[in-house]
Amino acid sequence: MDRRILSVFLSIIVSTPIVAETVPTYGSEYFRVPSARLAAIGGPHAALADDFTVLFSNPAGFSAVAPGYRVSDLTFSVAGPVFTIAGITINAMNNDLEDVFSSPELAALLSSLHTGARIGGPLSFGWVGNGLGFGAMNVTGFTLDTSSTGSVKLEAYERFLFMGGVSYEMHLPTVTPSSISGGFLLKTFIEGRSRIATSILGLPSVIEGFGPDLFDNHPFDLASGLGIDVGVRYSFRDMFVIGVTGQNVYAPVGTNRFSGLDAFLGSDPPVDVFSSRVPFDLSVGVMLRPPLGALRWYIDDLAVFFDYRDILDFVFREESSRNIVLKLSRGVELRLLQVLLVRAALADGLLAAGLGIDLGAVRFDAAMFGRELSTEPGMRPVYNIALGLEFRL
Repeated sequence: MDRRILSVFLSIIVSTPIVAETVPTYGSEYFRVPSARLAAIGGPHAALADDFTVLFSNPAGFSAVAPGYRVSDLTFSVAGPVFTIAGITINAMNNDLEDVFSSPELAALLSSLHTGARIGGPLSFGWVGNGLGFGAMNVTGFTLDTSSTGSVKLEAYERFLFMGGVSYEMHLPTVTPSSISGGFLLKTFIEGRSRIATSILGLPSVIEGFGPDLFDNHPFDLASGLGIDVGVRYSFRDMFVIGVTGQNVYAPVGTNRFSGLDAFLGSDPPVDVFSSRVPFDLSVGVMLRPPLGALRWYIDDLAVFFDYRDILDFVFREESSRNIVLKLSRGVELRLLQVLLVRAALADGLLAAGLGIDLGAVRFDAAMFGRELSTEPGMRPVYNIALGLEFRL
């Protein structure tokens, strides 16, 4: 690889001063895997229960899902200005490196950068239906983040998730068919995460050490967490559904920090131990599946979603509570010609859209969506692309 290209790439990654490591924080995303379908309809919805993703939305939905196995899934998601980064790197091939460093494009990029990639799978199997749900999944990824010029952090991680739960459905004695169900989910994760933080002055030594052992002498965290979700779901003729879910009712996380990946692999003792919790998340959602009448000739199914997420964040974490606009999610999904799925949403105050092709045993999904990294709308939006391939029985 051309040394100038490598220098530009690493200058984007490692241009932060060395900072004291803080106590790690964990959110609900640690108990989830990337899903192109959910991304295109605005994320998990408390009232939605029709496939394997009910494991991430509401355990009460295990009774409503048609029984089936997920054999495997491979979802690739990329975030941030990846094309801008690629353009800067290519530009370094034909220009002096000092000119690239002084370019306004690079300065603007480093002023507020968040990029990364995640791969969900290929470990992704389980069962949902008949009041039961369980799964085992993995996520591999990296993130690169800076809040101001000269403050950049690179993290690489591998995470494994295991979850299982039950639900019970009771049909109500009314004239019209309706039911109410309740559910319980137990989940756990284990994750290894490495991070690099250095100054621009340390760039030459980092370049010299670029290779498989890059993370050997940088902090490595081994974390494990346990979580409990509960949920309730009311359905009226499957046309009107209300779901309420309490995620992370109890979710402790323990973290062992090692001086480096080599210290962990060498069975050295951790240099620090942390205890924390994933915050409680109470959400409510509504799903509408209106009668289509004559539109049945063109539209096989139509579902509309409205959710208000993390209702009590101002109680449990006032300092990081989000604007109410960011906690509202609206989405729609149409099924056409039995196999084509069209999706759109407004979540995190940003638009999302996607397509799916459902062939029964195999489903392909694609999505473009936004995510707000700050607590206020429009302060730090990041746009993402996700592609997924799911295999089912």
